[in-house]
Amino acid sequence: MHARLVDLTVVTAPGPDTASPVPTAPVPTAPASAAPASAADLVDTADLADLAGLRVLVVGTGLIGTSVGMALSRHGTDVLLYDRNPAQTAVAARRGAGRAWPFPDPRQAGVVGPRQAGAADDPAADELTARAGDLAASAGQAVDHVVIAVPPRDVGQTLVAWQRLLPGATFSDTASVKVEPLTDAERLGADMSRICGAHPVAGRERGGPEWAVADLFTNRPWVITPSAVTSRLAQRHASLVAIGCGAWVARLDPRTHDFALGLLSHLPHIVASAFAARLATMPEDLARLAGPGLMDFTRIAGANADLWTEIVEANASPLADLLADVVADLGAVRDALGAGAAQGNGTAPVVESLFRLGNTGRCRLEAAKALPAPRAAVDDHLSGVDHLSGVNGRLSA
Repeated sequence: MHARLVDLTVVTAPGPDTASPVPTAPVPTAPASAAPASAADLVDTADLADLAGLRVLVVGTGLIGTSVGMALSRHGTDVLLYDRNPAQTAVAARRGAGRAWPFPDPRQAGVVGPRQAGAADDPAADELTARAGDLAASAGQAVDHVVIAVPPRDVGQTLVAWQRLLPGATFSDTASVKVEPLTDAERLGADMSRICGAHPVAGRERGGPEWAVADLFTNRPWVITPSAVTSRLAQRHASLVAIGCGAWVARLDPRTHDFALGLLSHLPHIVASAFAARLATMPEDLARLAGPGLMDFTRIAGANADLWTEIVEANASPLADLLADVVADLGAVRDALGAGAAQGNGTAPVVESLFRLGNTGRCRLEAAKALPAPRAAVDDHLSGVDHLSGVNGRLSA
């Protein structure tokens, strides 16, 4: 069973002849030894049986991390779990996500917390790192891949800390913002060849291991964002994790990812919350008149405020530009309505234009979602270019 990796270099319209490219920064040219892997390099020989031979450590046992562990465990993957809150790790383990990390707590002796450039050696931390690594290897517990499932601001520091502890492992993360966390990791001295940025595009309004489900990622996109120096092995391991979770794999450069997800995920949370804030003081006898459409529209306004504040701040630049466009549209309607009310003139052209453009956008979204998912790990033959590839898209980069 072969898997499919889709190279999403631009976002395309559903029609056969039109495309809407998103801004993207040039991807640096990698040396030949670290060239971005093709789909064949990553997954052509992969099937679900390959997952049984992997040992994966999940760092962070919230909703996403626990769901990853539950999904991989179904395929016989040996999943280890670590969270700075041992009680949360215990919940994840009881729910079938894996087993608790059995070796020394990496928070001891400063192992968690990156060594700053030029800082003095820390013999105690180095000794603990070596001891934990030796214990893992001698017990047959060498970790192949580490999934960092922590909030965006913690990704860089966590990557560096666990790279010190597990020098032979590859790494991916699950943050919904890519540029800032990966830039932070590089600044802190991470070995970027062992890291493949990743983002499973799935979630729920409630967090924590209690809400995790093994099928959270089924038929959902899982974006990988390798850098110019990311090794083929790191990309392949990240792709196998996605496959094991039932997702289909797409590749984007980090900046394009942040623009696309800013538009498709982060901006809607801001807009829904801005509207829902208008309801905060509405009398209940009036609020009960709301229909299902309003409930659908404001559903994501119930998401975790702390987490979404962090996500929005980490993707500030693309979101500022996107918000400016929304504000301009709303401002045009406001001005037209104000002028019409004052002068008795109709406002139909401006208002109708926005409604019709909204119709077009909604139709595009529905058409895109109706397309069959490019199923990872079930396609026996790869042919042609997937319909989600852009005008320059291809199965191998």
